[in-house]
Amino acid sequence: HRVTAEPFWTFDYPTHYTDRYGFNNGPRSSPVIAHDTVYVHGAEGKLHALDLATGAVRWKHDTSQEYKVPQNFFGVGSTPLVEGNLLIVQVGAPSGPCVVAYDAKTGSEVWKSGNQWTASYASPLPATIEAIPIALIPIATRKSRIAPSRKQRNKTVCQSPAISFLAKTPASSLVR
Repeated sequence: HRVTAEPFWTFDYPTHYTDRYGFNNGPRSSPVIAHDTVYVHGAEGKLHALDLATGAVRWKHDTSQEYKVPQNFFGVGSTPLVEGNLLIVQVGAPSGPCVVAYDAKTGSEVWKSGNQWTASYASPLPATIEAIPIALIPIATRKSRIAPSRKQRNKTVCQSPAISFLAKTPASSLVR
């Protein structure tokens, strides 16, 4: 509450995640608020959509289980991106998908892309290039990928050399 500083609601869930390096057990990513929903992506890959007013779970995915993602160095750390009606999540499955877009309201998988890179801790960023809305996906390997968020939606449209700090620097969460 903005006057009393009392929380409106809290959300937690059981987890067995343990940071293998003793840093801390997370979470690493930031909650994202869009429209009337809060999206949270925990360190072990559990993705939840919560009602903003009540904190009730609207839908959830265990991305690590569903896409067979092994535990990364510090677990999951990329904050999802809301782009229109999509929630774009850097999943990082070694054989794909690397990025998944869910319907933000229902949690249904809309598209998935990539099979040649793993997740980084940086977050997808929205951009428009030549009037095409896309999601920039900073990654931790030698190449950065640019995956479109709408038209041509599951194709990589550009590759560029990675700049090492981009793959490790948290990015701002934006809603357009």
